[in-house]
Amino acid sequence: MAHIDLRSLLLIASLTGTAASAYAQQPPDVVNSNANGDTAMGTNALLNLTTGCCNTASGLDALQNDTTGSYNTASGVNALVGNTRKAIWTYSSIPRRARHS
Repeated sequence: MAHIDLRSLLLIASLTGTAASAYAQQPPDVVNSNANGDTAMGTNALLNLTTGCCNTASGLDALQNDTTGSYNTASGVNALVGNTRKAIWTYSSIPRRARHS
């Protein structure tokens, strides 16, 4: 029978407790939606929105000119930047340098 000393047993127990606590909490939600369900992440994202609802914009200038559009999703730099009031659009932009050939 193998001999396990007390130090090894304590080390295993402490590592098990540390690993379990690392997964115990969800990171804080740093992006909040407004009362209309709109969520903006990025500089100038949804900057001009007035009465639209349920939009999600992530990236620099994403949906920047949208004023009354609803249910739009834009992801990436300048994604749907020209959209002003249309509803139910989904668009993702990929910068030219990031595209694969």
